[in-house]
This record gives sequence, structure tokens and C-alpha cells, in this order.
Amino acid sequence: MLRLITGPLRRGVSDARALCSVAAAADTTTASSKQTHGFDLDIHGRVATVALDSGPANLLSFDTLSSLRTTLAELKDPSQGVDTLVITAKSPGIFSAGLDMKELYQPQEDRLAQYWEHIQGCMGELYSSPLHTISRINGHAIAGGLIVAMATDYRVMMSEDAKGKPCRTGLTEAMIGMTMPWWMQRLTVLTAGPRTAERCMALSPLMEAEVARTMGFVDDVAAGEEDLDRLVQKELDTVAKVPFGGRSGNKLQYRQELTAKMRQTLPEDTNQFVQVVTSAMFQEALGSYLASLRKGK
Repeated sequence: MLRLITGPLRRGVSDARALCSVAAAADTTTASSKQTHGFDLDIHGRVATVALDSGPANLLSFDTLSSLRTTLAELKDPSQGVDTLVITAKSPGIFSAGLDMKELYQPQEDRLAQYWEHIQGCMGELYSSPLHTISRINGHAIAGGLIVAMATDYRVMMSEDAKGKPCRTGLTEAMIGMTMPWWMQRLTVLTAGPRTAERCMALSPLMEAEVARTMGFVDDVAAGEEDLDRLVQKELDTVAKVPFGGRSGNKLQYRQELTAKMRQTLPEDTNQFVQVVTSAMFQEALGSYLASLRKGK
């Protein structure tokens, strides 16, 4: 479990080895831990860590998204004393494989509508959080997993897993016959630029971490878990030097246009999503895709 030392950080200690040597002193800061649907939440000082734990693929299930929305609302309350949120996977290998396809295949329309409201609501709330948000990507980040990462402020990705296999990321929605919603497309353009975004959305390439960095999807690439922690700590050191109000104010002003439109168009977007997902064409494409996964292709 990532344990970020924030007490010494606030006193100007930035060297990671020095931080390790004063871990005992850091334990005197406010700390709490709890398990909820789909993730563990740990708070140490001013840093909260969400460690995804929703099955082997860390799917963004109905309950996981609902709980994450509640957590985001609680953490931004000033009384919590939190100014940074780190999102990672509890077990390395898969950061998140995205949406829960079982919610999309042969769905009940009422539940499908609620599921989409959680998806769009959660991503909008993460993107517009006043907290400084960090994706500590310790495995594959596929489809919705990459959307989560793009909604955060800083993204660092592990280059390979413990077995030496490359970690990959990409937007695979086209592979299941899905046209990405307008706000996902806009977020992709803001992250990677128009031309790269267009090709990645249309062709669904899976990229290794270094390729994703050159394309702008991640900010840094780490050699392993320890290097991930080093780069996350480096980002925390940087954030600690900037007043909370100045950092969050500029962030929220820059992002308010997209998030305001996401809230405004939610009913229309939900209806459109339900129509698309329940269409015979989409269900056939999704059914074929799920069958190929079961066959191991």
C-alpha cells in the first residue's frame, strides 16, 4: 500500500530517503483507513489514497462509482484537511479495465440510466475536484481506466509489471462498437491534442507507457512500484510549494466550461447513452466482443 509521508513534506523535506528515515514521526499526523465498495481509502495528513480493489480488473462498477462520488464529496470538505488525492490499484497489474460490461450487456434501462449518471457524474466531479489529483498507474489502464487517469491532474504510469510484461493503456471503446460520448472525446483532445485524440478514439490502439507519455496521455513513466512512489512524492513536493487557493482556483476556472456543460447535458446524454447501448447493433457488437474474451482471443 502506498503510504505518503506528508508531515515532513510540509516542513520542506523533499528527499525520499530522508522521508523514510522520519516515518515514525509522520505517524503522528492525522491518519485514517476504511474499506468501501470497490476500493480502500487511506488518509495520512493532507493526502488521501484511493486504492482500487473491485475484482481482478478493477472495473468501474455501479457500486464503485457511487462510493467514489461520495468519497470525492467528503474529501473536498475543508474540515477533512485533505488537499491531494492519489488514485492507484491495491494490487499491481491492472489499474482499471474501465466500465463493467455486464452493466451494458442486455441491461435493464432504468439501471443503465443510473449507471451512466454515475459515470458522467463521477468523472465530472473528479475532473473538477479542488484537490490536486494524481493517478498512480501501477498496471494496465484500459478504456474507462484511462478516462479516470485523464480526469486527474498528474499521471504517472509503471512501464512493466512484476513479470516484465509491458503495461498498456488505450481507449478501446471503438472495439465494442461504441462512439465515445462528447465529453470523453473533449477530455481526450484536451489531454493529447486533436490529431492524436482522433486516431486513438477511432482506431483504439493499446500503447505501452513510454508511447503514452510521448502522446501526452501520461506525464511520467516509472520503472516499478518504488519508482512510482518516488515520482508521486516528487509531485507532492511540487504541489506543497503552491498555495491551495491559487492552485485550485486556476484549475477550476480552466475546467469550469467542460464540467458545467457535463452537468447541464447529463439528462440528454443519459437518454442518448441508453438508446445507443440498447440498440440491436451495439448489443450484437458487445456480445461478440464478450464472447471473444471468453475464448481468450
